[in-house]
Amino acid sequence: IFVNYAVAGQFTVYLNGTQTLTYSGDLTTDSNTTLAGVDFGQTTTCAGASNLFNSTSEVLVSTRDTRAILGIATQVPTANGVTHNFDTGTAANAAALQMSIADAAPQNSTTPGQIDEYQVAPALATNLNILAIVQKVRITRGNTGPQSFQFVTRVGGVDYFSATSTPTLFFDTISNTMDVSPATGLSWLPTEIPNASASFNMGLKSIA
Repeated sequence: IFVNYAVAGQFTVYLNGTQTLTYSGDLTTDSNTTLAGVDFGQTTTCAGASNLFNSTSEVLVSTRDTRAILGIATQVPTANGVTHNFDTGTAANAAALQMSIADAAPQNSTTPGQIDEYQVAPALATNLNILAIVQKVRITRGNTGPQSFQFVTRVGGVDYFSATSTPTLFFDTISNTMDVSPATGLSWLPTEIPNASASFNMGLKSIA
């Protein structure tokens, strides 16, 4: 789906790279000049419609043309990484990015500077052209202790840290997009992301 949200805007839907629907004109709602969010859903006229629902998984939002992207590969924590010194937390719980699971038993750091790394799986195909790697975490902070955090990516046995983010006092989802490998400054190679390996970890670092 391509959206140019403007008075002279455009909305185009593609299916497997083929245009199926397009509209040009005023896309603004009540003269709002910015788009704060989007809902994906379905409509129906059949009986019992109130009982129907749908789910959309692994949605990619980008400012670039995504028609050439064939899919999204999802890796989850499977075992402790090289550095794992948060006060609490397990790979199984870190893999459960769900409010009903992960929020109930979070990874927890009470001391700034602690690092929580995990090995990830499954293995990626070796012939992929990788557009970007996105880390995602549900996170909150307390009134005391570490107030901020950094994403950690271990590539080739070296830890690389993102910019510092400060979460709210309520659980929220924060992501970090890496268009290039921090180790080379070039496009990611599948060989940099070995399956369940000490040379490639993902995680967090607590910041004061």
